[in-house]
Amino acid sequence: MIVEFWCACGASVKAKEELAGRDIRCPSCGNDVCVPGGKLPPAEEPMAIPAPPREENRVPCPMCAEPIVRAAKLCRFCGYVLDQRLASAAAPANPNDGVHGFDWIFVGIVGLVGLIPCIGVVITGALALTNLVQQRPKRAAVFGILAAIGLGVSFLLTMIPAMSRGW
Repeated sequence: MIVEFWCACGASVKAKEELAGRDIRCPSCGNDVCVPGGKLPPAEEPMAIPAPPREENRVPCPMCAEPIVRAAKLCRFCGYVLDQRLASAAAPANPNDGVHGFDWIFVGIVGLVGLIPCIGVVITGALALTNLVQQRPKRAAVFGILAAIGLGVSFLLTMIPAMSRGW
């Protein structure tokens, strides 16, 4: 018996019933078309999809609300510490450590005092360049040395007090 069907190109295709379920070439366009009818080929086994983790073992993170394991000590998404023992170990020993009111005033005063030698460094550097341009190398060397000393004093005035306070 002959089966008649249509190709996607619109041409009429005829094939024997014994060819049902197989591909043949369309005489018009040359593309492969499946002959309808007959038994369907056996379906492939579906791939096994892993089951999602059970939701009853998960709770939302208090920081980012992502689902995390109930026994987790640290959120794997945002890094929030859930275990109080770990949180206290990560916290500073003394919450009063750091810079406070009077310390900021001290830092400001030391910074202003350290600014004075910086102004001197700029002036002596300019004088050194002026003397160098005017062909006075001895004076330029003296002003250059003074600028280096002023830079060192400025550094000491700003850094040593801060280092002595443990900053």
